[in-house]
Amino acid sequence: MADAFHEVLFPLDVSLRGSGGPQRLTEIVTLASGREHRNGRWADSRRRYDAGFGVRGLDALHAVLAFFEERRGRLYGFRYRDRVDFRSGPPGRAIGPLDQPLGTGDGATAAFALTKSYGSGFAPYRRRIAKPVSGSVRVA
Repeated sequence: MADAFHEVLFPLDVSLRGSGGPQRLTEIVTLASGREHRNGRWADSRRRYDAGFGVRGLDALHAVLAFFEERRGRLYGFRYRDRVDFRSGPPGRAIGPLDQPLGTGDGATAAFALTKSYGSGFAPYRRRIAKPVSGSVRVA
């Protein structure tokens, strides 16, 4: 299968009432000494959402059913609007050019990966943005 992704948005009215967010797979092993050893099995978090809370009536249920069947269940990925994590800065602040630094020019590097940083203290995490919505990215 060449591209297992459909460039289509999950029904917005349903997703905005859904719940969910990033998940990580971490194994915690308790040693005989009582100490713990932690192992992160995934390098990056994965997003998981429950859209069931957003289904408010038969029309919404029908739209989700049709969307699910058109994607052949989980066979094809799709776009899902996360109501909390869809912008470069926090919800209560206007979007600005310094929200997410992408890189520092050195006169030779012409391309930088699109990323979003979480945290700024001890161990910030940078998530790669692989499929930005066309026309939604502004670079300063």
